[in-house]
Order: sequence, then structure tokens, then C-alpha cells
Amino acid sequence: GMRRENRAKGSMTVFLSMVLMVYMSLFLTLAESIRLEILSVRSMVISEQAIESLHSMYLDALWEEYGVTGMDLSLGRGEISMPEIDGILMKYVEENASPAGGMLSVDYTGLRSEQACMDSYGLLSDAGGAPFVSLAVKYQLSHVGADLVDLVTDDLAASLMDSEAISSELGADIEQGSKALEEARNAPEPTDEEREAWDQSRQAYPEKDWSGAQDPMPNAGSNLAGELLSIYFPPEEELSAKAIGLNETLSHRNRETGTERAMDIGVSDRLIYESYVLSKFSNFTEPAEEKHPLSYETEYILAGKASDQENLLGVIHRIMAMREAENLLSIMSDSAKIAEAGSFATTLVGASGNPALIEIVKIGLIASWAYGESLLDMRALLHGKKIPIIKAPEDWTSTLCTLALCFDPHEQAREIAHGIGYKEYLRILLTAEKAENLGLRSMD
Repeated sequence: GMRRENRAKGSMTVFLSMVLMVYMSLFLTLAESIRLEILSVRSMVISEQAIESLHSMYLDALWEEYGVTGMDLSLGRGEISMPEIDGILMKYVEENASPAGGMLSVDYTGLRSEQACMDSYGLLSDAGGAPFVSLAVKYQLSHVGADLVDLVTDDLAASLMDSEAISSELGADIEQGSKALEEARNAPEPTDEEREAWDQSRQAYPEKDWSGAQDPMPNAGSNLAGELLSIYFPPEEELSAKAIGLNETLSHRNRETGTERAMDIGVSDRLIYESYVLSKFSNFTEPAEEKHPLSYETEYILAGKASDQENLLGVIHRIMAMREAENLLSIMSDSAKIAEAGSFATTLVGASGNPALIEIVKIGLIASWAYGESLLDMRALLHGKKIPIIKAPEDWTSTLCTLALCFDPHEQAREIAHGIGYKEYLRILLTAEKAENLGLRSMD
């Protein structure tokens, strides 16, 4: 028999054809956009992987000792060679762009590396060591935290500048006091009229037995003029004899610069960096290991001299300036101490002395007293004791009667519990130091 076949008729209108064309165009456009986006993301990932691989060449010692990541762009040759760095970067790009087996054994993107180069780079020493400081701040924050960083106010740093100016006048006051005393001793006997007029002026100061007390001005004047480490340390105490060649240090030689602009260091970052310096670099009370070129590293950052002893003396001078100024102000605000100085000056000049000369001698004695107490303070700080920035009358160790003992290098001020130690005084000096010195000398 005959089979009957049923065939459905198929047809497509012009409208449907146009709709399908639109949908296909949209689909293909989206597919191409996705492909291009995948290519862009993939190329970015490959580039970042290559950069991270380059960063893996960081110097282990720099990270382990100072918490800072940096690589040697000279590759151990002493001169920066960017073409070689670009070659290493290109190798990493090729390795990351090539399929590595497994699910990624087929490369669906078809990306091929043609060129790899560093658009820009920065050196840790750029802008006075600002990049190094920035990385050190990140390290310090990650290990200490912003709330735990002990910040020093700007007022203390500003007072340091004033202290140095006040301290510089002590020597002149002591010298004038000595000259006035010599003039009084060589002066002729006063007339009866002068004696009667001067007697009334001298009654301002109480009488006291000063037998056995020595004039401190000669010792104070000679010590101020010399200012050697032997004033602060007895002969039996050993100090570091280490020294470096300054011409070989980063801060003294001609430096290359990167092509990337270094970020400025803000005030808060600088204060955090000062805490970093005190935690990572040695100082006199916590000297470095033998393998370090210098034992007193923080003192070097502050003074920048070739030897440990020069740097220590430079820092001592600056702390002494603070102590002298604060102790001088403490005396000047204590009427009992001023009266005592006036009484001793009257005794030194003589009962028939000129009141004008007595006043000059009194000022010389006050300056000597401030200096003598400062010597005791400085020795105490160097040997781990705490001394307050501003001393109350009951915090004082020396007296005018025993002031001659202050010039014995074995003598120290007594510790005051509410005071601050040597490292805290270093922190004040760091706050007043130039930012460029902090960064570059740290890198030295």
C-alpha cells in the first residue's frame, strides 16, 4: 500500500529574521566584550604576579633586622641596571603567562608576552629616605599599633631650641662672676660712706657659715670650656671605640634617584618613626652587637659623627643643654636658693664688698649650681636612672656647700621615680632633628 507522509511547512518572516540578527549581534558583542575583559584581567593578573615574583627578591637581612622590604636593583654589582631588571621581569611574565598543566594546560586566552619593563621605580634613599621611613612606619604600626606609640609633644621639641640658647649663656655668666670676684678681691678698701651705703644693700641676704665651702666657678668654667667625656665617666668605665668612614655612608656620598615621586612624611608618621628608631637601633644604654659598625646607633642618627664617642658626646651636649636650662629656671623660681646664692656671694666677695659685684658673683654661682646639678643628672641618665624634665626643690641632689663634689665623675644625681630615662630624652632630641637626617642616617 501507499504510505502517507505528513510534512509540516516551515517559514520565517522577514521580521523574525531581523530579530534573530539583532539577538545574534548582541550575543556576539557581549561574548567579545567578555573575551576582551578576560584578556584584560588575565594580563593584569600576569603583570601583578610578575611584579610579586620580582618583589620576592627582597633582601632577607633588611627584612629580618629592620622590618623593611627592599631589593638590590644593582643585583650585587653596585650600579643600578634597569635593563637587567626588565629582563628578569620579562622572564616572570613569560612563566606566569604559560600554561602550567592541569586545568590550565590549555591556554584559552592566547596571550603572548612581547615586552615587560618598569614604568617607574623608587629608591629607599629618595627624598631624604622618605620611602624607608614610610615602610618603617607601616612595620611599627603593624607591630605596636597607633594607640601604643608614645608620642612626644611639639612643646618639648620647641623647648629644646630655647634650652640651647639659655645654656650657651651659662659660660658667660660664670666667667663674669669669676672676673667680678677677682675685681672685688683686688679692689681698694671702701670709704666710710661707701661702706655705710653697701651695708644696707647686703642685708637682703641671710648670714650663713660658709666655712669649708669652695668657690665652684673655676671648676664649672673649665669643665664647660673642655666638655670631654671624662667629665661624665670615671676612668675605669670602658666606652666603645668603634668608628666608621663617613665618606662611605649613604648620607655623604652621591646618591642615585628613582623615577617615582616619594610621598611626604606627615607629622604623625614622623612621631611613629621616632618610636621605630628607638626600638630598632641601639643606643648607649642598649649598645649594639659586636658585628654592627657602631655600638651607639641612635646617637649616630642624632649627631652624625664618625665614632661612637663623638656621637655620644654630641648627644650629651644636647641633653646637658636641656638640663642646664631647666635647672637654671628651677633655681630662679626658688627664692630660697637665690637667697643662698646671694649669701655665699657676699661671703666670697667679703663683708665690705661692692653690692654690684656681689650680684654678678651671685649670678655666676647660680649658673655654676645649675651646671653642677646638670652634671649629676647627666651621669644618672647615662647609668639608667630617671630624672624629671623639670625638678621640684625637693628633687635636687646638690647644694652650694657640696657643689665641688659635682665635678667628680663618680657622683650622680639620685633617681626620681616620676622622671624619665635616657631613651625618653633621646626621643625628645629625635623630635627636634631634621627629617632628612633621621631617614638617611638610619640607612647608613
